[in-house]
Amino acid sequence: MRFLFISFAFVSAFFLGCSTTPEAEPASAKLNLSQWDALINAKAVYALDKDHLPPQVYVFPPLRLNQGSQAMDALAHKLRDDGALYWTSPAPHAAEIQAVIERKLETKGFEIISFQELTNIQEDHRVLVFNPYYVAAYQPVDRVNEETGWSSFVRVTVSTFPADLNPQQKIDVMNQEALTLYQSKASEYDVVKRSLSYLLDYMGNNKEWSGRLTLLN
Repeated sequence: MRFLFISFAFVSAFFLGCSTTPEAEPASAKLNLSQWDALINAKAVYALDKDHLPPQVYVFPPLRLNQGSQAMDALAHKLRDDGALYWTSPAPHAAEIQAVIERKLETKGFEIISFQELTNIQEDHRVLVFNPYYVAAYQPVDRVNEETGWSSFVRVTVSTFPADLNPQQKIDVMNQEALTLYQSKASEYDVVKRSLSYLLDYMGNNKEWSGRLTLLN
């Protein structure tokens, strides 16, 4: 299973972009992992001076990708009782995943703002806009059985926009992605959330690496 480069525009002229993801290596032997451990292969690409990041952040709800690297979901806009615009995603556990990212960013000193607040910003490139994506549990066709484990893929892209939110003038700040291998399909959304939170510990890095990930944190 390989995810190809994709990019797509959505309503209100925003742009959510994806890049190439790693391919899962076939596994022929039983996966030797506990229920609470996973193996992660990650990549981080960073394009700006990390000492000068905007302090405010808006996080879109996540979208799922299919095996052809196309978005399976579409964001929908809604209005709150006070008339403020916000976005939702039909992806399973979207609100939980979005909240995990927001909480992690708050621990790093960022201020989370609403979409309505983003639209009210009068200065160019003053907010980091996060776009998360994921593929929940899947198995390559050559190892479809429980003993050889499951894989999930996550990606988060970050950009800044001018005050008019023109996607043609956005600045790409960061792209992070990870392929995670684990034992039980029942853990798939815990893996997605943990993998995204883990990636955010490497903001400002340009590197590829592999390691072990605990699902208990």
